[in-house]
Amino acid sequence: MGSICSVMSCKTKETIFNPSTYEKPMITFGSGGGFTGRVISYSLTSGGDLYTSNHDQYTLLGKADKKVVNQIFANYKSLGLKELMLDEPGNKYYFIEFKSKDINKNLKWGLNPLDNKNLSVFYNILLDLSSKMMPEDK
Repeated sequence: MGSICSVMSCKTKETIFNPSTYEKPMITFGSGGGFTGRVISYSLTSGGDLYTSNHDQYTLLGKADKKVVNQIFANYKSLGLKELMLDEPGNKYYFIEFKSKDINKNLKWGLNPLDNKNLSVFYNILLDLSSKMMPEDK
């Protein structure tokens, strides 16, 4: 009887993704607000894992190609988004958060049309990546 209990207690726990404790670079993006107030959020890790969230539960959608992921993270810096200041959410809003060891940068917009073409293109690339990884409806 004792050996059964010891075997059961040694069972490995599944690792659950939590962006607040994830220590490597990560980009979180999405939208929220509107009539329902629903927030749609995705988190792309520097390793290429793409998660979607639903009420603080994260589901792995898939793993993006490493070259694409490297380019996305490089573009964040080369497009000057690291230096951009934007905190103008509206009733319906959009966001990108870049998090690494030394950076925690939030960009929110929606109150006014977006003037920054770099941010607009970058956001659309992220949305395109997430739509390609969404499961097909059956």
